[in-house]
Amino acid sequence: MPLNGLPTRSKSRLSTAIQEANQKNRLGLVVYIIPGFPNLETYLDLKEMLEQRECVYILETTIPVHGDFATASPTIIHAHLEANHALRGNTSPELLATQKPSFMVLYRQTYQEMGIVNFLQRYASVIDGITLEWDDPHFIRQNFKSLNQFEVEFITGTYSNMALSEVENALEYATQDGLIYLGCASITGGPMSAQSDIQAGARKIKTVRPHATIAAGMGIKTADDIRALAQIQQVDAVVVGTSFLQRAAQGVTQAEIFLNEIEAALGR
Repeated sequence: MPLNGLPTRSKSRLSTAIQEANQKNRLGLVVYIIPGFPNLETYLDLKEMLEQRECVYILETTIPVHGDFATASPTIIHAHLEANHALRGNTSPELLATQKPSFMVLYRQTYQEMGIVNFLQRYASVIDGITLEWDDPHFIRQNFKSLNQFEVEFITGTYSNMALSEVENALEYATQDGLIYLGCASITGGPMSAQSDIQAGARKIKTVRPHATIAAGMGIKTADDIRALAQIQQVDAVVVGTSFLQRAAQGVTQAEIFLNEIEAALGR
């Protein structure tokens, strides 16, 4: 049924990818990479490596920016600055293209400089969805039709400490079977919330959108963190960003070692 009289998207490609992992009794793994970090050559090698890893189901990407961060960790801010310098502020769609499903973290600087239509005209063909790095309750209401026109899924973000009424408002435009991002920390790379709080947040999402797919992110650093999330029935996937970028800064080999460390924890 259309939401608010507006058209809804067809089956989410992102949710479908995660459901493939769940059918194998494991959490889906989403990995955040930044084009141009730690340098262009290593980034391309990292992307190729992630394409080949069976445990990685979705790539989370972005357009590097040089300011106006809202929830980014120092690691992510540093990575953005390095990548922005490496790419000289020009991120081509080809750098983002991947065979696996992907979604983009959209930063306020990009949105303000490009506007949603210009952004979608340039990048919609190489991503499946977007999520916001900053809190803007008006964004989806203003841009829902454009996102649907370009068939780009909007991934709503919620936090484990939100009240049910806040979750209901946040998910007003979320499709019935779409991907929902559950924040497990106040900032990326911050301390992960208690397992009971994350479970409560996931249950609120399922109360509002019973068929949604939930990806838990922010604050996930170790295999033990992932094991704790795997015990929460409502959580379908985990997102690793800061912890992966810290290892990726040391090269592809260290990034692969990190994936080896956490892969077994994805099982349920």
